[in-house]
Amino acid sequence: MDNIKRKSREVPNDYFLVYEHQKNEFMGRLLNMSLGGMMLVSEGPVEIEKLFSCRMKLPEVIYGHDYIVFEAESRWCKMNNNTKMYETGYQLKNVSDEVEKMIAILMKIWSSANDNSPKTWPMKF
Repeated sequence: MDNIKRKSREVPNDYFLVYEHQKNEFMGRLLNMSLGGMMLVSEGPVEIEKLFSCRMKLPEVIYGHDYIVFEAESRWCKMNNNTKMYETGYQLKNVSDEVEKMIAILMKIWSSANDNSPKTWPMKF
């Protein structure tokens, strides 16, 4: 997955918060995600080209997990002048096949929800 640039990005239909897995520190709120990357919004800037171990809670159990853990490298960071928040782009790294399948399921759910289709599960957690 590291060498494949994917264009299809989906916007979550609810709040998904991402934490640094080992330290349990809040990294940001998910703005969009693809099989190759994600964009988070946070209150402060993020160091570029830094590898993070990320954890994101799932809205329900998928493949026996209620959260996913994956690595992501920060690629860019900029302040949004309208919101005064920082937006950071990450490239997913070393993602297991199982986690990639879980992300694909989430993206499909988000795509359906953003098309005003009925949700398949409650999205609040």
